[in-house]
Amino acid sequence: MINKINNCKNRAVVSSFNDIEEVVNFIKSPPQEHIEYVGNARTLERKSKEYNYIKIHKLPAITINFSFSNNYISGKNVSNPTGYLYFDVDGMTEQDFEINTTYVCAYWRSLSDTGMTLVVKVDGLTPDNFKEATKEVARLLDIPYDEKAVSIDRLTILSYDSNAYFNDNTEVIPLFQLLSPDLTVSDEKEAAKNTHYNSINTNNIKKLSKYDCNGYKIRFDNLDELLESKNIKYDENGFYDFGKDSKLRYAKVFIPFTTIESDRRYYILEKIILQLVALNKKIPKKIIHACINKINNNRMIPPIESQAVEDLLDKTYKNIKNIEPHFNEERRFIYDKTKNLTTKEKRSLNMKQLGKDKSNKSKTELFNVMKEWDFTIYGKITIKNLSKTASKNKKTVQKYYKELKAKLAFISLNTLKNSNTLEKEIKFNDLKNYI
Repeated sequence: MINKINNCKNRAVVSSFNDIEEVVNFIKSPPQEHIEYVGNARTLERKSKEYNYIKIHKLPAITINFSFSNNYISGKNVSNPTGYLYFDVDGMTEQDFEINTTYVCAYWRSLSDTGMTLVVKVDGLTPDNFKEATKEVARLLDIPYDEKAVSIDRLTILSYDSNAYFNDNTEVIPLFQLLSPDLTVSDEKEAAKNTHYNSINTNNIKKLSKYDCNGYKIRFDNLDELLESKNIKYDENGFYDFGKDSKLRYAKVFIPFTTIESDRRYYILEKIILQLVALNKKIPKKIIHACINKINNNRMIPPIESQAVEDLLDKTYKNIKNIEPHFNEERRFIYDKTKNLTTKEKRSLNMKQLGKDKSNKSKTELFNVMKEWDFTIYGKITIKNLSKTASKNKKTVQKYYKELKAKLAFISLNTLKNSNTLEKEIKFNDLKNYI
C-alpha cells in the first residue's frame, strides 16, 4: 500500500494506492482542479512564494518506499516496505537522459516539469539498508539522483503528466543479493567505466568471466572497433557528442548484475552465448566455454546443467558463419582516452551538453509559439503573456525573450519586403505589436 496525504502541511494518511500502477493512472488523469494547480505552478519561479504555496498546501503527496502505521507519516511510524524504491532526478527529464525500462517500472515528470520521479521494483528493502540500497541501485542503473534527497519518510508530490510511464513486467531487484559484499560494485576503477547515462555496469564482469583468458582477450562489446572507423574530432576538453538523435549503436554482451532464479535462465544464457561468440569468432571454443561456465555458475540459480550448456555452445558454433553481433546498445558521448578524464569530469561534460540541449529546446518551443501568435486573443507579445501562453516559467522566457524577439522581427521584416501592398499593410500592423 502506498500512503497518501492531502498535502505536505498535514502528514495524516487519508487514503492509499494499492500499487504504482494506480499512482501512475492518477498522475496521467487527475481531477481538473489538480491539473490547474500543476499548470499554474509550472509557470512560476520554483523559489517563489506562490510556487511553494501550491506545492505545500494544494497538492496531495505519497510515500513510495514504505507504508506507515498509526495513520501518520513519520520516521518512527515506518511499517512495511511497499516493494518499490523511488528516485528524485532534479533538473533532468526523460529527454535529457536514457531510462532503463528493463528495471524502471514507472516514471513521470515532477511538479516543476524540469525533473523526474523514477520507480523500480525491489525485494528486501528495510529502514536499515534503505540508504545503501538507494545508492547501489542508482549506481547500477546509472540514475543521476540527489543523495541529499533520501529519507525514509520523504514525500513525493503527485504532479500531472499525461505521458507518465508504467510497465509491470520489469525485473525485481533482490537487494539482499545486490548488497552482499561479493555482489556490490565497490571498486572505483570499475565504477569509473560507467561514463554515460544508462550504460549499466555489469557488476564487475572482469571478476566473473575475465577479459583476458589464457592469453586471449575476450571482447564484451565492439565499441572501440566502431570508434576506430570514425573520424572522431574531440573538442578541447576531450569530449565528443554524436547527437541526441544520432547516437552510435554498438553490440554489447549484457550480463545480469543479479542472480537469475526463474525459467528464463536458459533463454538469458543463450542470448549471452550468441552475443559473446559473435564478438569473439577467432577465440577458441574452449575459452568461450570457460567464460560461459563462470557466468552460469555465478548468475544462474541453480546453474544450468553442464550438458545443456555444451549443447547450446555446439548449436551456436555449428552456425557461427551466419552469426552477427546484435547491436543492442547505443552511446551518445565519448571521451579522448589520452585525457584520462575522471568520472566526475565526464559527467560534468555530459551535463553541460544536456543543458545546451534543454536551452535549445526551450527556445524552439517559445519561438514556435511567437510565430503563431494571435494578437486578437493574447494581445501584445510580452514576457508575461508569452510565459502564460507557452506554459513556461517566467524566468525561462525572460532569459531568451530579447534574442527571440529580435529573431522574429528580422524574419518578419524580410517577409515584409517580399509582400504585395495589401500584405505589407497587414504584416506591418502585426510587426508593430512586437518590435
